[in-house]
Amino acid sequence: MNSRGIILEGYSNAGKTSLLRAIKQYQAQDELGESSAIILGEHYSQVLNNVRGQSVRLSREQHLELLGTRVEMLGQLNEWANISNEDMQQACQDLTDTQNRLRTQAAKSAVPTYEINTDLKDWNGYAKTIMKEQILLNP
Repeated sequence: MNSRGIILEGYSNAGKTSLLRAIKQYQAQDELGESSAIILGEHYSQVLNNVRGQSVRLSREQHLELLGTRVEMLGQLNEWANISNEDMQQACQDLTDTQNRLRTQAAKSAVPTYEINTDLKDWNGYAKTIMKEQILLNP
């Protein structure tokens, strides 16, 4: 599994938000690309912090320390993403077991449940199916 972290830093109006928007659009269009991402808004790494309604500027050392914690977090996520095949097989088995338990409970429930096979990746069709099902359930 390939994972990466991106930290966008720059002055106000440098284009960080526009670049992030473009990255997210690119990722969404790439069928073979990474399917998940962790995105921290700039308030998680910015130099100005809101403290009791006041903007407080971090010192250079404080800002570097804050960025260091974000890089460390990405490193931990990367370690988790690169698990062994054995661990991956166990995770898949756990998922299958959970799905089967959910199906059993759904069959017993008075609450309508709808399961969709998404193998064909017809997202718009699935959305329409779900919405039509909701309309039928709530006339």
